[in-house]
Amino acid sequence: MSLVRLYRQVLAAHRKILPPAQRQLGDAYARSEFRLHKNANDDFLQIFERQWRDYLTQIARNDGSLGRPMSPEEVEALSDEQKVQLLKIHENVRNNPSP
Repeated sequence: MSLVRLYRQVLAAHRKILPPAQRQLGDAYARSEFRLHKNANDDFLQIFERQWRDYLTQIARNDGSLGRPMSPEEVEALSDEQKVQLLKIHENVRNNPSP
């Protein structure tokens, strides 16, 4: 599947599932990630695509609640850059709660 199609599916899922504030954040994050990795090597793109498909599956199963706690193993597997980004997202959500 093309990355453009996958990107469109992510945006469509955000429109359907996420509240406006989370949708705006999710769309911006997806746009940034897809732009940053559009010229990545094939091995990386396979992993990238699989992770975004897993994300689509997870939000499609959403029962009205958003997110879930990360396991210690998942946190440990993150790069330092991802940990910083996750902290920024956490702080943004904490400082700007949904109505």
